[in-house]
Amino acid sequence: METTSSATLVDLRLEQPPQVTKFLQELIQQDTYNKFCIDCNRLESTHANITYGTFVCQECANLHYMFGMDKSYIKPLFGEPWDNYQLKIVQLGGNKRLWDFLKQYNGLEQKPVAAKYKHAAASFYRKKISAEALGHVYDGKEPPKNAEEFLDRGVEGAKVAAKTAGEGLSKVGSAISEKFKESGISDKFKGLFAKKQ
Repeated sequence: METTSSATLVDLRLEQPPQVTKFLQELIQQDTYNKFCIDCNRLESTHANITYGTFVCQECANLHYMFGMDKSYIKPLFGEPWDNYQLKIVQLGGNKRLWDFLKQYNGLEQKPVAAKYKHAAASFYRKKISAEALGHVYDGKEPPKNAEEFLDRGVEGAKVAAKTAGEGLSKVGSAISEKFKESGISDKFKGLFAKKQ
């Protein structure tokens, strides 16, 4: 016996508003960097990487899908609705901005997708652009760009640690000295090391 329902299925697909489509088309058509995929630099962009505010081709989008949405959120440019955060991040970001940032790290912009996005510089950029899109200032420290900068930061860190340790030892020494004075022990030792005449 077949049952029928009076309820009809409703198509819940949301359409992309025309003004969003126009906005995205302008972002990729008016900027050569955005028009072509940031990762392969040869195919036209069909998707956005919301995590980094960049544009990628279908082929590279498939690579990003393998990372998982928590590492790289990929979204087709057209045919789906976008929220304000997603629009803001691609407006603030763009391929040239990430390209120029990664270029400071010994050609990181040219590395394979997996190596590029696992680097500390990519992680820093992701956090920075996300904060900007939310209207916040990101106060994280940018990773060192080369070995010299890495060593300089290590030396500075060691100086700060040594100064802090020195100040700590000085405070401990003062506290011990104060305790000796309070207990009267220091008076008992005064004559012990005096020169005999």
